[in-house]
This record gives sequence, C-alpha cells and structure tokens, in this order.
Amino acid sequence: MVMEYCVCGMQEMLDSVPEKRFPVFQAHGYFLQLLDGLEYLHSQGIVHKDIKPGNLLLTTDGTLKISDLGVAEALHPFAKDDTCRTSQGSPAFQPPEIANGLDTFSGFKVDIWSAGVTLYNITTSLYPFEGDNIYKLFENIGKGDYSVPEECGPSLSDLLQGMLEYDPVKRFSIQHIRQHKRRRLQFERTLWVLTLLTKTSSNDCDETSFPWLLMTEASLCNKGVLDPPAICGANERKRG
Repeated sequence: MVMEYCVCGMQEMLDSVPEKRFPVFQAHGYFLQLLDGLEYLHSQGIVHKDIKPGNLLLTTDGTLKISDLGVAEALHPFAKDDTCRTSQGSPAFQPPEIANGLDTFSGFKVDIWSAGVTLYNITTSLYPFEGDNIYKLFENIGKGDYSVPEECGPSLSDLLQGMLEYDPVKRFSIQHIRQHKRRRLQFERTLWVLTLLTKTSSNDCDETSFPWLLMTEASLCNKGVLDPPAICGANERKRG
C-alpha cells in the first residue's frame, strides 16, 4: 500500500520551539483544516475518538491530515444517532462524560471536545485540565472547571468555551463552529511562523519505503511482469 507522504506531525512542530505553540494565524489555519476533516469523518459515520496534535500530520505544502484511526468507531449504517459506548483516546483530550464513566455518550461531541483541547493547546501551549496522574486528571476533567488565558481574546475564548462545554448537549456542533465569528476572522501573517520539519540527510530515501519499492519493482521486471522500471530509471537519473 502506497500512501501520500506527510513530512512531519503537528506535535513534532510544537516540540521544536520553546513556545510550544503556533502563532495565531497558523493555528487558525490548521484548525479550519481540522474542522473540515472532522466534518468529513462524521459525514461518513466515523467517530475518531483520539483527536490531538500527535495524530495530526502535515504534508509538504502544509495540508493537515487526520491520522491514527486505531480507536475510531464506525457507526452502524442504520444507527439512529452517534451514540458510542467505548473510548480509548488519550486521557488529556477526553471529555467529562468519559472521565465520569458514563455508559453511553455522543461520539461526535467527543471529537468536538478533543478538537477544542487541541485548539487550546496549539494556541496557548497549555492544557485546560492537568493532573499528577490519570486519576487526578480525570477527576479535574470530570468537574469541568478550567480557565482560558486572557491573551486568547474574546472570540477565541468564546469558541473554546463552546467546544469545551461540560454538557455535551449544549456543546458546540460542527455547524455551530462554522457559524462562529472566530471562524470568519482573517489573521495577518506574522514573521514568526513554525516551519515544517524536514529531514536533510542524504540518506532520507533509506528511511522510507522507497528502497523496498525499488527492489520489488526490479524483481517484477526480472520476471517479465513489468516493463523496464521507471522508478529505477528516475533514481539513476537523480544519482547521475
């Protein structure tokens, strides 16, 4: 299986700078892409359940890709709603209904909450809820008490509060977020921007599936299954 190449993960980018956050315009752009991705997943009846910077990848042109559907759930095609019964996502990104051990919950609203924690993190470098261990963390999440730093400003604060609403019924839906004034704002590009992390080693291709593809293609060519290898030819031209 050959998939498009993502040059780095969002968490890697955040970890690469002391501020541990994105400038406002950059965070806003990534968030809008995340919103598009979530809307598509939900339209296909998929609940991701583990949205976080570590599961968001970026291509060479800065396009965001949602990855790692290891704990995702595909709703039954004839399901009446998005009710879920299990969740194994990362603790810091779980909503109160999961922290409090509810038997059933809205899967889509779980993703909205996790996206809210993600937005909170990439704009402030902080988490709305913390704890010395998972039990204390879930206790704090279960209470639902948090604050938004003043530097976030009124529009971002209002959006975060809507996405991190304790009551999942009152919590923003994707439609609410799309109508929010924050989404429609335009932010001026600043000189400070986190660049994509790319490898500069001359042996980059050895760290990918490229050598295996070359070997497989050469083998098929030797057996007469394929015509002379286009990949090998391109590789030779590159080396030459």
